[in-house]
Amino acid sequence: IIKLIFDLYLSGNGTREIVQILHDKGIKTPAQYSGKKQYLKGNDYFQRSFIQKILHSQVYTGAVVSHTTSKVSYKIKKCVRIPRENWIVVEDMHEPIISKEQFNEVQELMKKRTSTRTRKHDHLLKGIIKCGKCRWNHDN
Repeated sequence: IIKLIFDLYLSGNGTREIVQILHDKGIKTPAQYSGKKQYLKGNDYFQRSFIQKILHSQVYTGAVVSHTTSKVSYKIKKCVRIPRENWIVVEDMHEPIISKEQFNEVQELMKKRTSTRTRKHDHLLKGIIKCGKCRWNHDN
């Protein structure tokens, strides 16, 4: 599945199209494989954020990545993200699923496709309106 996701992205598909292709092929999500209902969010689709997480993860190249977050204090649970250049990455710790070249190509493509959105004003009801089905905040 990981190879398929990377191949689909390199062939020009976006995360939305990849989600649809995986669904059309009948590929189960990890939550469906586990069979535990508490992990299912009411649908059987992969989430776009999950596909993005897979595409960003160096683990599939055989590396082990650690020290990506740090606790603010031992007294509280809040964590902060550590800059990518300070992460601890140990290469060739396990058999890679994808090549480093393929991973780097995907990272370059993602940089090209990503655009930042600038708003001139916030919507009056931002953060107040929630989806009736999934309870997700609508921030637009």
